[in-house]
Amino acid sequence: MMLDFAPVFADFDALLRGAVVTVEVTACALLLGCVIGLLVGVGRLNPQRRFIYNLCSVYLLFFRGTPLLVQLFIWFFGLPQFGITLPAFACGVLGLGIYSGAYVSEIVRGAIQSVDRGQMEAARSLGMSSA
Repeated sequence: MMLDFAPVFADFDALLRGAVVTVEVTACALLLGCVIGLLVGVGRLNPQRRFIYNLCSVYLLFFRGTPLLVQLFIWFFGLPQFGITLPAFACGVLGLGIYSGAYVSEIVRGAIQSVDRGQMEAARSLGMSSA
């Protein structure tokens, strides 16, 4: 039995437009996730700054603890309940970006904390700061 690809080729332009939108959403969400992840990851490095540390921890607990689909539903269907209406593209980018930012922040925090103490001392001896 042969597969019939005629329906696929009949709407091939719609499939290409969908692929372009997918790449656009992915690129925007990746950029947003990296920026948020960097900020939150650095914010979770110093527990002495209680407010920032706790704010970042609550962000991580919420966005890593709820399913992505639920978060996307909240962005798309929940925000209009408060009078905030965003286009579907913006809801997708925000949802995916904020969700991925929670995971990127743990990657950033773990990467910074994995730098050996001897390397930090060597960097300071060369005149670099820890900031």
